[in-house]
Amino acid sequence: MTIGSLNTAVLALLTIAVAPGVEGFGLFVKEVASYLNRDGYDLTDFYFLHAVTDFIFDGASIRRDNVIDTEGFEIRGRNPRDAIEKAAKAHPGVRGVLAVSTSASLLPPRNLSRDDLRANLKATLESSGLDGIHIVPDWHFISDDDPGLRELSKIFEGLQVKALDGTMKTIKISIEFPCDPDYMVKIQTDRTWNGTFDNLVCMITWGNPPHTGQPGEKALTIHHAAEMGKAFVHLAGQQIKEKLVFSVQPVGLANRTTLWNSQKRLIEKGADPTKEDSFVDPSDRETYYFYSLESIKQQYNFFKDEPVAGFMLDRPHLDVPPTNSKSLLSALNAQ
Repeated sequence: MTIGSLNTAVLALLTIAVAPGVEGFGLFVKEVASYLNRDGYDLTDFYFLHAVTDFIFDGASIRRDNVIDTEGFEIRGRNPRDAIEKAAKAHPGVRGVLAVSTSASLLPPRNLSRDDLRANLKATLESSGLDGIHIVPDWHFISDDDPGLRELSKIFEGLQVKALDGTMKTIKISIEFPCDPDYMVKIQTDRTWNGTFDNLVCMITWGNPPHTGQPGEKALTIHHAAEMGKAFVHLAGQQIKEKLVFSVQPVGLANRTTLWNSQKRLIEKGADPTKEDSFVDPSDRETYYFYSLESIKQQYNFFKDEPVAGFMLDRPHLDVPPTNSKSLLSALNAQ
């Protein structure tokens, strides 16, 4: 899996809720998963499961074949509004958020004005019960001038929509980036980053700290998370800390870091994250290191004690369904 391959990812629909009684830190909960299952949504297809403080990320696609769709924004598949409304009644903190996959080179769109795109975006958010945006950017956009990201911020920033309770709310915007020191410098000095986005999601899985021992083993440990977390918290100013979210992905990494496999596939081959954090794949005889349920609990608790906004399980379609006792989500639900 390469970071660049995420640019044109099709993002599926999802919603979860903030756990009752928890303030200031994102939590994963199981009640909304049951709503979605009853309504016919397949949780194994979801690309994002993400709760940060008081708003939640859902996904939808706006891209196909590197071109913005004619209508600008289109949710494929079933409209999630009914499921979101049911969840919202049980959990007032529920928010639905549109996940946008983008590339700087593709903006502004050739067939839509900025005003048209904003209007279509607003209509999609309101008709679906969604009231926020999560951006999956081109991974090569760090530069002195990033017209694509700046154009996105102009399209999204200050957009107001009618929320589930009927009130008008300004949408919240988040964006993800690899855990790399160069990004932290950009985030703290660039107005588009530190002014536009409500949350900044740092992907630990793709971090690049100094390694000792086996790369795959090192990259998926609490020690790695702590190393990255402490470094970024130290680098971040107070404004950034309040927005900073750390994320991990349910994947197994081999000793050679170019090799990876989904946690779901490794479990199907016999791996058991309830008992271990490594597995020898009989098909290629490689040792894959992955997140055990205990390690994901440790990482969650580590970041819960840090002065940051939250912790995220990214791309849960790479894991077994949350009803499976070997899933990472089942461990997080128990926290």
